[in-house]
Amino acid sequence: ELDERQEQRLQRDLEQQLRKRIEARLGIERQLVEIECRRKQQEDEDRRFKEDQLKLWAERDRLDQMGNEKRRLKLMEHRRAIQELLEERRQRRADEVKELMQMQSLFEQEEKRREEIIEEERIKLLKEHVTALLGFLPPGVLRESDREHLPLPKDK
Repeated sequence: ELDERQEQRLQRDLEQQLRKRIEARLGIERQLVEIECRRKQQEDEDRRFKEDQLKLWAERDRLDQMGNEKRRLKLMEHRRAIQELLEERRQRRADEVKELMQMQSLFEQEEKRREEIIEEERIKLLKEHVTALLGFLPPGVLRESDREHLPLPKDK
């Protein structure tokens, strides 16, 4: 009865860990989809922004009734200014993506450290109680790698 409860608890713990991992992966996938959608949306906004700016500056130039040469130079100046604005926006987006990637990396490092702590505690508990539990542990609880940490007989 005690073994069944322990086995059920271990099973619940494993299922909970798997659920958390799946949720984390789904969260990451959702973030990637959101990033891609934002990127496409930003490209559309950039294109519209550029067109609107060109129209606006062209209208201003027409109102000023400049000569052809002045108009051409002014248009080139406007295009450069627009290009600089677009570059600034792209840089901000790149910084946001970089920050998201750093956050993801930190999350993965924390998850790895948590798994290491769980494994250390598992080995610690096994070391303390292996002799009392040896005949009662279900198959699969002990791994081959546990032999280096525990005084196990070679045939088990």
